[in-house]
Amino acid sequence: MKDVHKEVYDWIDEHRRNIVDFCSEFIEHRSITGEELEVQREFLLPFLENEMEWDEVDCFSLSKERERPNINAVLRGEGRGASLLINGHVDVFPVPRNQLPQWTTDPWKPIVRDGMLYGRGSNDMKGGITSALWAVKALMELGIRPRGTVALEAVVGEEAMEHQIGTTGATRRLLERGHEFQFCIDPEPTNCEIHTISPGSFDFEIVIQGKDVHDGERNLVLFPQRWGIPSGGAVGVDALSRMMGLLRLLEKKEREWNHRWRHPILGGGGHPRPDSQGVGCFSLNPGIVEAGTHFSAVPGYARAHFNCYHPAWIKHEDVLAEIGGLIDAYASTDDWLRERPPKLIKPNIVWPPFEVDVERRECQILAETWRNATGREAIFSGFKAVADVSFLQALGIHGVCMGPGDMLMGTHGPDEHVPIDHLIDCAKAFACFMIDLNLGE
Repeated sequence: MKDVHKEVYDWIDEHRRNIVDFCSEFIEHRSITGEELEVQREFLLPFLENEMEWDEVDCFSLSKERERPNINAVLRGEGRGASLLINGHVDVFPVPRNQLPQWTTDPWKPIVRDGMLYGRGSNDMKGGITSALWAVKALMELGIRPRGTVALEAVVGEEAMEHQIGTTGATRRLLERGHEFQFCIDPEPTNCEIHTISPGSFDFEIVIQGKDVHDGERNLVLFPQRWGIPSGGAVGVDALSRMMGLLRLLEKKEREWNHRWRHPILGGGGHPRPDSQGVGCFSLNPGIVEAGTHFSAVPGYARAHFNCYHPAWIKHEDVLAEIGGLIDAYASTDDWLRERPPKLIKPNIVWPPFEVDVERRECQILAETWRNATGREAIFSGFKAVADVSFLQALGIHGVCMGPGDMLMGTHGPDEHVPIDHLIDCAKAFACFMIDLNLGE
C-alpha cells in the first residue's frame, strides 16, 4: 500500500465523527424536490466556500419558476491528467403523511443506531454526496492535488427527472467554461458495488371506461336474469374487475421478462461475485391504481399508472408496443372491451439507461482502489433503478454509480438509513481513485 493511501485512510478515520455530523446536518435541511434552496444556500455553499479550498465555486439556478440553485465546485488538476466529475442530487423524496406511522424515528431528525445513520435522504443520496465531498476534503487537508481536474456537482430535481435544470444544465455550464471530463461517479446507493449499467424507465397509464350504476343493481351486472329483466352491460359495467384481470396478465408478463432478458451484470448477475441485490430487474409496477366515483356505485372507471423498467439494449418504444399488443389481446376476450378497448396513455417520462464497459480503464482503477481501501473484492453489478449518469452519458461523459447505502435501506420508504462504515469506506475509495486515476500516465 502506498504511503499516500495510508495518509488518506488515517485522515478519514480520524474524521469519522465529523463526517457523520456533516451528513446529519445535511439531512436536517429538508430538501424535498422543488425545495432545495435552503440546503444549497445555507448549508452546502458555505461549507464549500469556507471549509474547503476549491478553485471555483459556482452557485446558480436554471429554474424559471423559482430559485432552485445547483452548485458546481472545481479543483483544477496540477497537470494534464484525466478529469473526474462527481455528480449528486440534493433533493430527496417526500415523506407522505400516511408513511409517517411506519417510521420508528423522526425522518428529519437524524439519529445513529446500531452503526446506521437514519433520516430522509441519508441513503438517497446525501450519504453519497457526503462521502465524495469528504474524499476531496481529505486530499485538500493533506496537500494532495490530483493531476487531473476534479469537479463536484450538487444538483436539484433528480427525483422528478428535471435534468434540464439540474444535471444536464449544470454539466453544460461546466463544459461551456472549458472543462472536459473523461469519467464520472454518481454516488447513488449501490451497497458500495460498482454499477456499470442501468435499465431504462418510462411511465404509462391504462384507462378502462365501464358504466356506473347504483350498487343495488350489482347483481344484475354480475348475473344473467330471467327474460325481460336487463343484465350485464345493459345495466352497468365494472371497470375495476376488468382492470384487475389486466393487472394479473401484466404481472405474468413481468415474470416472463425476467426470464427472457438475462444479463451477466444487470439483474441477478454481478462480476466477479454475485451482487447483493437479488434477482429480477425488469418490472411493470402499477404504482397508482384508482377506480370508481362513489362507494355506492359499481365502478364505471378504472385507471392504473405504471412505471416500467426495461433492458438497456431494448428501446422503450418496443417494450411499449409489446404492452399495447397484450392489452389488445386482453380486450379481444371481453364483449364490452372489444367495442371499447382500454386506452393506453403513452409516457410522460422517459428515462434512458446508461452503460459502460466493465473493462474500461477507470472502472478497473476504481475496483483496485476499493480493494486497497477495504480489503474486499469489488463487485461490478447493475443499478436497479435510473440515475443521472444517463444524462451525463448523453453529453459524452461515461461513468458509473457507486455509493454508500442500498435501496433496500428505506429508499423512498420508512426508516431510511445508511451504514456509517459505508460512508467511510466510500470516502477512502473515492479519494484514492482521484489520486490513482492518473498514475503512470
